[in-house]
Amino acid sequence: MVLQRSNLTPRDRDLLVALTRAVRVLSVNQIAAHWFAAAADAGRAATRRLGLLQERGFVEVFQMPARPVVEIPVCPLTEWEPGNAAPDFVSLARTLAQRWTQPAAPVSCVVATSASGTWLGGAGGRRPRRSEISHDLLLGELYLGWRRRTPDGIAEWISESRLRRLGYGDQTRLPDAMVDAGGVRRVIEVGGEYSASKLAEFHEFCATRGLSYELW
Repeated sequence: MVLQRSNLTPRDRDLLVALTRAVRVLSVNQIAAHWFAAAADAGRAATRRLGLLQERGFVEVFQMPARPVVEIPVCPLTEWEPGNAAPDFVSLARTLAQRWTQPAAPVSCVVATSASGTWLGGAGGRRPRRSEISHDLLLGELYLGWRRRTPDGIAEWISESRLRRLGYGDQTRLPDAMVDAGGVRRVIEVGGEYSASKLAEFHEFCATRGLSYELW
């Protein structure tokens, strides 16, 4: 597909970079709140612009059942640094299980197309699986909050797909993201319905590579 790149605004490109290089999916509501907040009707403005971007081959807009995005806590559920004792995985798994209790409902979602991913050096063209969508939207909320806290660009958000291309492994389960601040890297993970054993596997991934992490 040849993308129609004429008349793209800086806001359009910023959104597409987010969807190809930072997160897999965002909801229309998340996009409206972050990129169209100044509009008189943010939801309507976002829907109209996304419709145009879809017509021109940049994004796909679709509906999928997802649980409501929970409020992101002020600080991570746990933080770990190499050399420290491992967290209590059983307690963390219990806390995470309490997060996902609301029933799923249809949510309007947006992903970048594979053509957008190729153009911007990222990824695109795959909808999240139903087992992934609630987690991925929560990751998107965390990413947008991180953007608001770091507007000066002193740190870089590296997505899971980019971590794979950087050589962190094809078969190993990769973390959700990594933040690189001047060469100091820190893993970011949003907890889904994770068992204690899955949390232990995540911890082992970071510990064997000497990576600090935040679990949200």
